[in-house]
Amino acid sequence: MTSLTPNIAPIRLLQTVGITTAALIGGMNFTISCFGIPAIMLSPPSLALKQWAQIYALGSKIGPGLSLL
Repeated sequence: MTSLTPNIAPIRLLQTVGITTAALIGGMNFTISCFGIPAIMLSPPSLALKQWAQIYALGSKIGPGLSLL
């Protein structure tokens, strides 16, 4: 006789991945806002632009892929 209850392991795995990914993206946003931006504001404008471009380039590569999970 087969069981009528569904296998919840895949659901739990997807929930875990979703919550972990959301926490990771939130942590990235917090880190940039609290530590990255104030440090950039202390540097000269030409260096600040280079630093911001590097942060943006890395975030634009990582962020969209993580948000799809």
